[in-house]
Amino acid sequence: MKQEPDAAMNARFLATQAHSIIRKDGQIAAIQWRDGTTEVRRPTDNPWDKDNLIQRGLSSGLSKEQMNDLYVRDLAKSLGAGVTVDRYDDRNDAPTRGELMQSPGSGNGRGRRLSVAA
Repeated sequence: MKQEPDAAMNARFLATQAHSIIRKDGQIAAIQWRDGTTEVRRPTDNPWDKDNLIQRGLSSGLSKEQMNDLYVRDLAKSLGAGVTVDRYDDRNDAPTRGELMQSPGSGNGRGRRLSVAA
């Protein structure tokens, strides 16, 4: 099996687009990536456990998009008050990992804003 060169893997990793960006008090608290991975930047008093959702079977039978939605809703709920979610759906201008690594504070809020009840 031929391995992909490190530079190509790194470029693909950095090009992964955000599904949703969750902000708490204006700062990025977590990012749900389109590839299904989740990045939590600001831990909460109520630790979020993605594996628990999977083990409870809440994500079984869901498409990747539906699973991403489930993770975003559950994570936003765990963050409590002061949370906003910018969702990018299939937009081509969704921020990438590379872009958000360069502006780690708040990122560009150009997604569709969702209201979230804690």
